[in-house]
Amino acid sequence: MGGTGGGGGESNSQNILVTLYVATAGLQGNALGSDEEEITLLVYVLIDELQNKVR
Repeated sequence: MGGTGGGGGESNSQNILVTLYVATAGLQGNALGSDEEEITLLVYVLIDELQNKVR
């Protein structure tokens, strides 16, 4: 992938959108937050706006 990203005005720059989904596990209700679990799921997607492609 070339370019600087972020749409800096250069002719070869890319516009990439990033989506991030993070899930954890643990208790709910009154016990919410009392059992501090690690991240159980981490998903990211890169979307190239100019080429309309998911990377």
